[in-house]
Parts: sequence; C-alpha cells; structure tokens
Amino acid sequence: MFCPNCGKQIEGNTKFCENYGSVIEEGAPQISQKTLLKQKNTLGEAIKKKLNKKIIAVLVLCVCALSGCGKTDISNIPESIPTNTSETNKLNDNIVDNEVNSETDNNTDVDTDIIEISSANELMKITYNPSGNYILTTDIDLSQNKNWKPLCSSGTPFTGTLDGNGYCIKNMNVDLEYKYGGSPFENNDSEYSGLFSCIEGALIKNIGIVGGNVRISSSTNGGAAGAFAGKSSWRRDGDNIIVTEFINCYVDTTVESHVIENGTTSYHATMRIGGFVGEGCANFTNCYTIGKLKAASAYADQIYGGFIGSPDTASYCPMTIKYCYTLGLVSVRSTAGGWRGGLLGDGSCSEVDIQSSYYGTDADKYGYQKVERAATNKKDEEFTSVKGLTIETMKIKNHFEGFDFDDAWAISPDLNGGYPYLKSQKSVSKSEKL
Repeated sequence: MFCPNCGKQIEGNTKFCENYGSVIEEGAPQISQKTLLKQKNTLGEAIKKKLNKKIIAVLVLCVCALSGCGKTDISNIPESIPTNTSETNKLNDNIVDNEVNSETDNNTDVDTDIIEISSANELMKITYNPSGNYILTTDIDLSQNKNWKPLCSSGTPFTGTLDGNGYCIKNMNVDLEYKYGGSPFENNDSEYSGLFSCIEGALIKNIGIVGGNVRISSSTNGGAAGAFAGKSSWRRDGDNIIVTEFINCYVDTTVESHVIENGTTSYHATMRIGGFVGEGCANFTNCYTIGKLKAASAYADQIYGGFIGSPDTASYCPMTIKYCYTLGLVSVRSTAGGWRGGLLGDGSCSEVDIQSSYYGTDADKYGYQKVERAATNKKDEEFTSVKGLTIETMKIKNHFEGFDFDDAWAISPDLNGGYPYLKSQKSVSKSEKL
C-alpha cells in the first residue's frame, strides 16, 4: 500500500503514514508509485522554475542598481535557466568559444618568430640564421668557451634583432689572429673580432657585455675589434637605408689589439679598436662603456674610440650618438702614431653627429692616456652637444644634461662604480671601475 499524499510505501497492515503524519482513510484511492513519482518530479520542476525566476530577478535588480538604470521590467525574465541537455550544451559551447577567443586575442601581439636564447650553444646558432629575431632569457656565461668564435661573417653578416631583455653576456674571451698575407689563422674567416664578426643594419638592445677580453692580432693587414662586433655596416631596404641600432646597451670588458712582429719595423698595421664596434657605422641611444681599450704593440697605427674605432670614411657613413657616455680608459704604447677619441677614434666622416653625450678627459690620472676630444680630427663644437668631464665629475647626476633619469637612467654611489647605469639592466656591478 502507498500513501496517496506522499507516495511512501506503508509496510505491514498499519494504515498510519509516518512520513505524512496521518491515518489513511478507508476507501482512499490508491495511486501507483510511477504516477506519484511523476507528480513529485513535476512539483520539483515547478519549485525550481520559481526559484530560478526569483534568483534571476534579484541578479537583474542588483546589476541595475549598480549601473543606475532605474526601474526594471522583469515580466520577460525566463522561467528558468536551460536544464535540458541540448540547451545546456549550446550554453557551454558559447562559453568555451569565448574562452578560446579571449586567449587568442591576448596573444595577437606575440611574435611567434622570436627565438629564445638561454645557453652558449643556443647563442652560437645565430650564425646559421643571421636574420632571425632573438631574445635572452638569462645571463649567458661564456667562461667555458676558451676562445669564442665570432658569430656570422663579412660575407653573411648579422641583420636581425638581438634583445638582451636586460641580461648580459659574461666572460667572453675572443683571441682572433689574422695572419700576414691575408689568410685567416683559425676560428673566423675575417679580420673582425667581437661577439659578432660583422653586423649590417641590425638591432641590438637591452644587453651588456661584461668581463672577459676581446683581442685582435695581425701583421701588416691590420684588423678591427669591438665588444659587440669587429665591423658594422648599413644596408638598403628598397629606398630606405637601415643603420645598425644600439639601444640601452653597455660594455664593461677589455678590447685590445696586438701586432705580430715579423722582424721589421718598416710596416704599419692599422688597428681599429672600439668599445662597441671596431669599424663602420651605427646609431647609439642610451648606451655607455666603462671598459678598457688597449693597444699593446709599438709598431702600428692605432685608431681607437670609446664607441667606434674608425667610421667607414671611404663611403657614406650615417651615424648618431645620443645620450651616451664613456670613461675614456685607453692604454696604448704605439710609436708609429695613432688617433684616440673619447667616443670616436676618427671623426672625419661628415655624416656623424653626437648629441647630449659625454667622455672622460683625465684618465691619465689613473694610468691611461689622456683623451682631449670626442673624436679625432674634429672639434667638440662641431657636434650638436658633446662634453668632456673629469672622471670624478661623471659620478654626479646633474652633469649629464639630456639624460632621462626618470625612465632610462639611474645613478647610485654604491653601484656601477658610482657612474650612471641603465634601468633596463637586471643586474648592476658593485665593484669599482678604476
């Protein structure tokens, strides 16, 4: 027997329904369990619809209250949220589509062609894809590479982008020998020494080279060396000229030259040495070098500059240096003559300009040679704005007129030897520089 009120089955002969709390009268109609369950489900659906309508009404009122939309007509509010399988699937499909679209939209600015570099081996692979776009994901320590082979070559220069992402390349040692007669000795196919052999219209930014030593050795043929590249050139892209750009970059290493003596002093090997680039042209913005330049040989013409040793005076050589500085630490013992400039070894190229940049003038007090001009063969007044400062004065923020100390530069007596450093740097040395 089943209770006609609640549908609960009554055990035994009793006519009392404990669930409903009453006695079943004689002759009360008996309803099948299936019918009772159907009635129960119908009641449940009705209650659910009423609850859904109330919940939706409350939500709409809350939204309108927050948005200040005044009175709200809730007569068209649906009785319930879809509960059947087909409607629910449609709702879920829409939600999934929105999530996918949102994720896709967030990635529209991501360049899938950027190649990440996190090791020396990955750095070496740039040679095989010289037009690629690269980014460092950590500092790259090259101390295990006893003699780094410069990337790319004069025949296939680097034309891509290298973004240091605030990291640096540490402990890079390059010792390239360019033998008498023009035949390369080992580890490169040219006389250009540095991280790269040659770069052409490349973009290099947010990166430093720290520690180690870059050296070029040659006889009568000469050679060029710089921390970043032995040579930098411009290239054409249709009617446009693309000049190599250095942005937010720094050098704290030693670049030096050495002439291989062959028993005679009747020849002059012209060595082009620069803090960033040995020879050629490039634009520099917010860059600095506190490294050392050394000319170790007595029998050679030496051309050395804090940023570039010798611009390419034989051809068009556009170049701008702005918001940059160098300490001007040059050590040379050439008896055959030579040029030295704070920023450029040779300033005779007419397309070169310097803006709001500085160089140290009294390195001779610290055992180096005295630098008297920003560029040899040119007076400082011939550039837009360049100034020589004493090395101690270069620890004072106010002397760097034009520098953006809000976004690009920072200075602290406890960091970088007290000299300005870049805010993009992820690490800054605490050691003294002299």
